[in-house]
Order: sequence, then C-alpha cells, then structure tokens
Amino acid sequence: MFYYSRLNPEPELITPPSAVTVGIVTGLFGAFFAVSLEWIFFEMFGPWQIEFVKDILQQMDEVPVYLEDMLYEIETQIASGFNWGTILLENLIILPVFCLIGAMIARVFINKSISERT
Repeated sequence: MFYYSRLNPEPELITPPSAVTVGIVTGLFGAFFAVSLEWIFFEMFGPWQIEFVKDILQQMDEVPVYLEDMLYEIETQIASGFNWGTILLENLIILPVFCLIGAMIARVFINKSISERT
C-alpha cells in the first residue's frame, strides 16, 4: 500500500476498493511465489521436515502413540510426492486474506498521514 500511495504524484486518499485490489493481488503473487519456493526446497531436500521430527522423537524417552500415528500419516502423504493442490490451496486462501487485512490497515494509516499533511 505504501508503494501504491507513492505512485500517485499528488497525495490522495486511498479508497477501500483500491486497497482490496492491492491486497488480493499482492496475496496472489505471494501465494505463487511461496509455492514455487516450497517446490524448489522439496526438490532439493525432499521431505526434510519428517526427518527433523524423527530426530526429535528419537531423542525423547517415551513417544506418545498419537505422535507416532500423526507422523505416519504425514509420511504417507509426503511419500506421494509434492502435493501441488493442497499447498496452492492453502496459500491461495491464507496469503490473500492476510494481505487484504494488511492493506486495509495500511490504508487507514496512509489516509491518516495524508489528511494530517493537508
């Protein structure tokens, strides 16, 4: 939102529809960027999270049964390969929503500073 407000030669108040548009578009770009990074890390390192959790569980004296079951379920899901659909869906929901909220909050502060200057 700050870059969007700086694009205008004269300071003007940011409307809610433009804040919504900037927030959602930013979130979508972020989602595709995050999916790309996750895919690159998956290709380079494989399911490194599972190995990390296994190392932690091996250091524990007693491992609760539900943790072993949860780890088994996660391993079977990851063994099928990189899950594009789930990761993309999570990112397409979470990132745009938080970017939209951030854009609306930034809009309030930007509009406040613009109205104080004029």
